[in-house]
Amino acid sequence: MSLAANVVDVIGNTPLIRLNRASGATGCTILGKAEFMNPGQSVKDRAALYLVRDALAKGLVRPGGTIVEGTAGNTGIGLAMVGRAMGLDCVIVIPETQSREKKDTLRQLGARLIEVPAVPYANPNNFVKVSARAAERLARENPNGAFWANQFDNVANRQAHIETTGPEIWRDTEGKIDGFICAIGSGGTLAGIAMALKDRSPGITIGCADPMGAAMYSWFTSGELKASGSSITEGIGQGRVTKNIEGAPVDVAFQIPDERGGRHAAGPSSGARPYRRDHSMRLRLPLCVEDLRSRLPAEQGACRARLAGAGAASPRRPPAGDLMPTQFLFRDDAYLKECEATVVAVTEKNGAAGVELDCTVFYPTGGGQAGDAGVLVVDGAELPVATTVYGETKADIVHVLTPGTAAPAVGTKLVARIDWPSRYARMRMHTGLHLLSVVLPYPVTGGSVGTEESRLDFDIPESGLDRDDITARLNDLIGRDAAVTERWITDAELEANPGLVKTMSVKPPMGSGKVRLVDITGLDLQPCGGTHVRQTGEIGRLAISAIEKKGKHRKERQAEPARARRVRLRRTQVTTLPSPWLRSTEWLAEHLDYPDLVVLDGSYFLPTMKRDADAEFLEAHIPGAQRFDIDVVKNPDSDLPHMMPSSTVFSAACRKLGIGDGKSVLVYDSLGLFSAPRVWWMFRTFGAERVFILDGGLPKWVAEGRPVESGPARTREPRHFTPRQNHGAVADLGDVKKALASGKAQVVDARSAERFRGEAPEPRAGLKGGHMPGSFNVPSSALVENGRLVSQDRIRTAFNEAGVNLDRPVITSCGSGVSAGILWLGLDALGHQPAGLYDGSWSEWGARDDCPVATGPA
Repeated sequence: MSLAANVVDVIGNTPLIRLNRASGATGCTILGKAEFMNPGQSVKDRAALYLVRDALAKGLVRPGGTIVEGTAGNTGIGLAMVGRAMGLDCVIVIPETQSREKKDTLRQLGARLIEVPAVPYANPNNFVKVSARAAERLARENPNGAFWANQFDNVANRQAHIETTGPEIWRDTEGKIDGFICAIGSGGTLAGIAMALKDRSPGITIGCADPMGAAMYSWFTSGELKASGSSITEGIGQGRVTKNIEGAPVDVAFQIPDERGGRHAAGPSSGARPYRRDHSMRLRLPLCVEDLRSRLPAEQGACRARLAGAGAASPRRPPAGDLMPTQFLFRDDAYLKECEATVVAVTEKNGAAGVELDCTVFYPTGGGQAGDAGVLVVDGAELPVATTVYGETKADIVHVLTPGTAAPAVGTKLVARIDWPSRYARMRMHTGLHLLSVVLPYPVTGGSVGTEESRLDFDIPESGLDRDDITARLNDLIGRDAAVTERWITDAELEANPGLVKTMSVKPPMGSGKVRLVDITGLDLQPCGGTHVRQTGEIGRLAISAIEKKGKHRKERQAEPARARRVRLRRTQVTTLPSPWLRSTEWLAEHLDYPDLVVLDGSYFLPTMKRDADAEFLEAHIPGAQRFDIDVVKNPDSDLPHMMPSSTVFSAACRKLGIGDGKSVLVYDSLGLFSAPRVWWMFRTFGAERVFILDGGLPKWVAEGRPVESGPARTREPRHFTPRQNHGAVADLGDVKKALASGKAQVVDARSAERFRGEAPEPRAGLKGGHMPGSFNVPSSALVENGRLVSQDRIRTAFNEAGVNLDRPVITSCGSGVSAGILWLGLDALGHQPAGLYDGSWSEWGARDDCPVATGPA
């Protein structure tokens, strides 16, 4: 007897069904992957299972915790079902335009629904962004945690299809498959299946079926995100390149109008009709086929979902006031719904007080005008609240107590509401704004307002900052009363100013006084490796209160209270490291057990060093590290040392090492910084996005007394790595000759000055001494000190002194393509993208009779 332990055990292994009519009409074998036979009746059950498993494995949530997701329906059904089986609650943020059937099904599975208007992704009230904010809030409130599934940019979604759906199709077709096609929602299904199939047979054609109104057709055919028309379909159609879509090996794309796709039971998402029309060759073509209800709204004749094997699930309503309750208000509502405001902080001085409130209020979803003001009513006190266009409230909610009024205690519950102008009563309103603010209404007299503006940039040092540090820094920076505003730094500023956390504009008034730091909440500034902000997220607030003096003619007039400004600190990776690709030993020690991090020992020694990298690895390596040997992962058909391998060889090596798509890689070597940049460059050339180098390598790690282990590398579970090779990163002999002859690119040699001039022998026998005529010499040793990359200023100086023009293209070279990686890393740190790395380097040039050689200085 075959018995499944629970509903999770029957996800996947869906059959392929021959589509007789389509196959007969075309002479092709067209197969449908029957994903409607999953217990939740859609392919999204697979993604849901992997998203939840991944979160549990990472400790983001525990049984009793909550899954939060923004979804058009099917992923929510899968998450609710899987979560229920694994002891997790589920909160779904869903566009209100989705079909009643989906919403009813989600409620029957016990999910709590937050319905929001359907707005573009760029809008802060898009359902995906609302779900992210909801997850953050629940994570703070639930002791068992809450995690944002983030199906669009969490590559565990894609991994589900790399490991299950794609291999199933390959297995069930016995490898006799010519093409695959489906639509894109999050992108995980198409990308994952495509990667799995392409890994097995690169010649398989991958197609994307896009509805009208989506932008993926344009993206895959022209490289531009453009959309035209509209569609009644639900759950598919994407307007941006998600993390799951990135790198998807799509060969062809089709745009399917409703009138064409709606005639087929498979629905537009299967893409069967355009593919069979445009591909007349005989082929076996699996499609993803789902029940029609998952794609068409109720008025189009969709059928109600039936959750086979899911068990009876009674509807459950969220408790009152839970998780930003959804409610829509229209013209008949005299005012917006009252909400509870909690006093979370109180500051008093000279009989006046400021109160920090935590509350959620209703606000307009659109149609507002800049400068519009509503009135916040808190405990009978009326206070103005400004709004901006599209109803995105910028000003903080402020509760001001008049001098002499006793401040309420922390924890006091107050009643709050906002009355907006009358025209807002005709607009749809919804909740979702979580506000914290502080104001100190101190009386001030005299003075005049200055107009000078200055910009303040402050960095978070490697050691981090505590509250006293921040207080002192702000007082030192500002030093007097000022009106402080804040804005996010731009990407350009971020690249130009590594470690920049926040930019503030300050308009100081004339006179004396201080800008006071009122409160810091949730501050968590632990140092990380690297110097660039690579990951963002609100991890703390600095509340700054500033009073602007009002002028000499009203000396007895009390100043209007200045609003507290909330400075959102970005999660930073801030140290003195010169490259964003470097990670400190402290960072590695903190992340060593991170399941998605693979540590590689990429050690290599020159023949003259008389050292054995493999033997030294067995003797001592960083715990959990894998051995990456550039003399093994190479082109086996070349006589030159460690030449770049094919994508197939590289992917196979990654699979064996447990390096899959979405994994982070950190590489080190036994000399501090020698061969690790070569390994880093190889991964970057094959499309890896998160590959880093350990600053100082193994010597620094050991010198700090950090742990090592001996023996063979631990066995890791094989993973799929999809190579997306940047062929332009590899320069060959022809490229170098052309660059030297034309002068269009500079060739920079990383060998020692003595070898470059021909005064020292080459470490490999049979090579001439000297250099390529017209090349430049920047020894890699000039960029490395004590096994660490030197500062950006020293890197720039080294290239400038060698005569290299950093405004022109550069090809890096060395003895055998190893230390050329150090030059590449240094140039990258300066923001200069090299034109290529000469893979054969002097091992090729110096051995050929048809390549001229010069001696002496450059």
